[in-house]
Amino acid sequence: MVGITFRKKTYVTVHLETYTFYKEYQDTHKMKVPLETFIAFCIFKYCPSTSVVLRFVPVKPTPEQVKAAVILAKENLVYMINDYEVPWPVAMCVYPVIMNDDLIVTGLCAVARHIAIFRTCGRIPEEHEEGLLGFRHSCLQAPNEVSIWTKFCEIDMIKAMQEITNAVELKELPKHLVRFEHHLRKPVRVHNIYKVARNIKKESVKAEQQANAGGKSTDGPETSGTRDPQPSTSSGPPASNSGSLQSVEEEESVEKLDKVEQQPSAELTESVVDEEQKCVLKSVDTDQSTVMSKADVTKDEGDANDQQQTAEQKPSTEQPANAEQQASSNQTETDKQVPTEKSSNAEIQALADKQTPNESGEGTSAAQRIAKPRKWKSLRKRECLIESTTKIEDLQVNHEYAEGPFLTLADLVLLPTYHVIIQTIGEQRFESLLPTTYRWYKKVMSLQKVQDTFVCYMDKFDIQQTTSENISLPTSEDVSLYKTDPKRHNPRKRIYTREEDIEAALSFIKEGMELPISENNYEPAFEWKDIPEYASPYAGFLPDTRAQRKSQQLENLVLAVLKMATDGDVIVDFCSGGGHLGILLAYLLPRCTIIFLENKVQSLFTARERIQKLRINNVFYFQCNLDFFIGEFDIGVGLHACGIATDLILDKCVQAKAKFVVSPCCYGSLHYTNRLIYPRSQAFASVPIVNYLCIAHAADQTHKEHPLAVRGARCMAIIDSDRARLAEEMGYKVTLMKLKPPTCTPKNDLLIGIPPEE
Repeated sequence: MVGITFRKKTYVTVHLETYTFYKEYQDTHKMKVPLETFIAFCIFKYCPSTSVVLRFVPVKPTPEQVKAAVILAKENLVYMINDYEVPWPVAMCVYPVIMNDDLIVTGLCAVARHIAIFRTCGRIPEEHEEGLLGFRHSCLQAPNEVSIWTKFCEIDMIKAMQEITNAVELKELPKHLVRFEHHLRKPVRVHNIYKVARNIKKESVKAEQQANAGGKSTDGPETSGTRDPQPSTSSGPPASNSGSLQSVEEEESVEKLDKVEQQPSAELTESVVDEEQKCVLKSVDTDQSTVMSKADVTKDEGDANDQQQTAEQKPSTEQPANAEQQASSNQTETDKQVPTEKSSNAEIQALADKQTPNESGEGTSAAQRIAKPRKWKSLRKRECLIESTTKIEDLQVNHEYAEGPFLTLADLVLLPTYHVIIQTIGEQRFESLLPTTYRWYKKVMSLQKVQDTFVCYMDKFDIQQTTSENISLPTSEDVSLYKTDPKRHNPRKRIYTREEDIEAALSFIKEGMELPISENNYEPAFEWKDIPEYASPYAGFLPDTRAQRKSQQLENLVLAVLKMATDGDVIVDFCSGGGHLGILLAYLLPRCTIIFLENKVQSLFTARERIQKLRINNVFYFQCNLDFFIGEFDIGVGLHACGIATDLILDKCVQAKAKFVVSPCCYGSLHYTNRLIYPRSQAFASVPIVNYLCIAHAADQTHKEHPLAVRGARCMAIIDSDRARLAEEMGYKVTLMKLKPPTCTPKNDLLIGIPPEE
């Protein structure tokens, strides 16, 4: 056994919060859990995996949390751990939390996605062909900081449920329920919506044909050379919008099979291939005229007359040896006379009359053409075609589920929340108020897989129905929750500035409000030539034109951190992206722990690959939003954190009493939220919010060699001064300086804060 090493199998451990301690659970086999825990638990049951395990962490709840809790009844033994057994990276996050080796995932939607990725069972017919995560696994992928839909699923609806269950007397429903009702009534917005609509129509046509003919095609009489259509083998009901839909590849293969079976003429084949290459369907009539264009227009009418003449004359089968050649010659002459698509109907009819044999025999060839039957599959294909110019509203692709015609992870995340709300209000009352949402709820509840993994546990909820008599609906803007919908809900109202508006806004800035800009005196402490390849931006991770500027930016922040860091410090690289800053810090400070905090999975994987090649083991990766990170740390850094992300970083640092080194970015995207209030400090409280946002918008006018760059730099300093004054009001000593050289980036402000001594 020499030379063989055995590595213990690593599991994806899901840590869930519970309000019941182990002894109480042993007696009752019931646990009070927050709704987020219940959702994650049921998704784990829906997506079983041998690589995922559950751990329940008992915590002491507040009275409000207990009131909004649900009952999880489970006879089997549940594994619980105590506080001292919780890994420290997990303790730094909001539950539910996943720990997968050195990767930490937190946030309800991110945890649910991670569980679904490790799923080992097959999908049900109602799901998308790629599973619960949908096309390219994009379902709930965007974090709630940037996605209205993700925020709605994991934050807004949870708050709406808590508002209803905690209400003493419910008079009005939360507006989020009305927003979802509007969403379900909106046109579906999914990738390749026209392909989905064609598949739905194709399945509908198949189901109708099978119903009329008892499962046998009725497109026309059976003739030689024409095969019977194969019955549908897709699972689920044929006419359903989900489950029985064919994939893109399946439809393309069916279309190719149709062409082979039809054996069309050379002109027809060329026309169809040309149309498929162009992928243009102008209209149904245009498509039919295209399919029947050129020789087919004449040939079909000639075929009809040929059939009649063949029945009357019954010509002898003894044809000259060159009959087929003569027919081919006549057909060639016909092709030369085929009118163009712009020809009038009269010209087409005249040419058809000329080519049709008459009673006197004029216009006939020596050999009679054999009649060919009409291609039934081409007719079916034309019936299923949907032109690409059709409005999305007219595609008849309905919201069978939350994100369209397929069951996705979003439905499973929303279902328990709506179950609590509907049972609290009462089903009849809820249906009368929100009928579309109620139909969605009943459809999801009727699925057998959902019955086995969700409903069996939800039936044990201890829900008290509200006694409120009159419950009204709030007024809510009739907008969509789709990000791609131009009529989507968008709380950000863009500020477009004019010269007079900017000057008027700057008039509110009084003397002493702005923080003086200090000189950057940091001396180089390392040489780039001594930095390993995978820790340097020169290693090809960036274009050559950006590598030098990126290295200058990194050097400024790293030098500031090196001056304040001590051994054993925990340093958080907020919005770490691909890890340029964090990797350099991890290499230069091997005795410190570096946390990469990023909500984009691919960015963390890129950073992880570089770290593994450097063989550095002092790094942890946190896939989460800033809201879900609640741990303590010593230094917080952020390079070009966009918009409100800079303010969130500063708030995290102030709450943890940690030092910070931050270079802000994207001032124009600042907007007031329920978490952030602008202006941030008391020193700038006299500046109206409209004027403040006008200054922030002008702060982005810092393009190199631009006439407005000087004023833009001042506006940028004003916004950062407001941030610095807020930290100073908390006892911090804050320095505002410029990156060196200032030309390394237009957003070259640098905020450095030192907390008050204990």
